[in-house]
Amino acid sequence: MDDLKYAHKKLCASVSSESANMNELLQWNELYIFCVHSIMTKKLRLHSH
Repeated sequence: MDDLKYAHKKLCASVSSESANMNELLQWNELYIFCVHSIMTKKLRLHSH
């Protein structure tokens, strides 16, 4: 998430943090992080057995 916030700071003059596109991007980023975490957790469980 820090990388997304950093990129937004660089673009803040042209992209509002309240825009629909920015909100959609933030939601996608949160979902992506959740999915990656879920996959990694499952892989760790499989390897620990």
